[in-house]
Amino acid sequence: MDVVPLQVGVEINGLMLSRPIAPGDAAELRRLLAERQMLVFRSQAITPEDQIRVLEVFGNVLDEKGDGLRHQYVSGEKTSVKPGRLLFHSDNHFTQAPLELLSLYGEEVGKGATPTLFVDNVAGYERLAPDCRERLESLEIINRSFFFLGLSDQPARELPEELEGGPIARHPAIWRHPQTGKPFVYLTELHAYRLDGLAVEQSTALLDQVFGTLYDPATIHEHQWADGDLVIWNNRTVQHARGALDETEEAALSARSIRRVSTGTKTFTEQFHFEPKAIVKMGDFYQQSVKAHN
Repeated sequence: MDVVPLQVGVEINGLMLSRPIAPGDAAELRRLLAERQMLVFRSQAITPEDQIRVLEVFGNVLDEKGDGLRHQYVSGEKTSVKPGRLLFHSDNHFTQAPLELLSLYGEEVGKGATPTLFVDNVAGYERLAPDCRERLESLEIINRSFFFLGLSDQPARELPEELEGGPIARHPAIWRHPQTGKPFVYLTELHAYRLDGLAVEQSTALLDQVFGTLYDPATIHEHQWADGDLVIWNNRTVQHARGALDETEEAALSARSIRRVSTGTKTFTEQFHFEPKAIVKMGDFYQQSVKAHN
């Protein structure tokens, strides 16, 4: 097994994931993931069953769609996920049990596929000023999401305060890695609504300070997709994003095929249930707010 350091995580060479992983290699992969937060494998020809088997090395694979398949597509013809800009986030951070690990496999991406961006929350914590870390230590963040309205390109803290009905969860601003014990900042630009106990202005100023450090362009890893890529990352210690797309890039994103398998304790639907009428009501309210603002 050959390990190549990346800006975030490591690239692993010398393993063929279509075959069972030897116990010694599995232990080393778990160690590397705990220490470096993300694993990248290139030129892998794997089936959905192979991807599930690989993820089972690290934890409990979830059936997110509830169809028994334990995998889903997040790009291409087999998904309802819309192309477009996607702010840095952690999946299901707006529930009490965010996903633990995420994996994406480039089943068919072609040339010039839109890159995925990654930042390391552990390294980000270490770069924060000491007084900022001290302030965050006792604070909790209120997270909100309105992804079902297609608002994945707008920070929750900038949406109308009266917009209600979506999933919401409260979490400590600082978490500890369960294996290494290292602290990491668990705040994301997409879902962070307000630091509890602070005035709006204070919360906004502190979040701006954190995000200015966390999303320093020099620390962002840009993964350029190719057919056969498998990327596995800790969903809590690593955030991912996608930049703004032009029409040509949106068409390319819609055409590619990216397969996802995740691990955790609970799916989103096990933690939150949407009422269809409520979604329509929220959508109408948001559109009216936009018109009023413009």
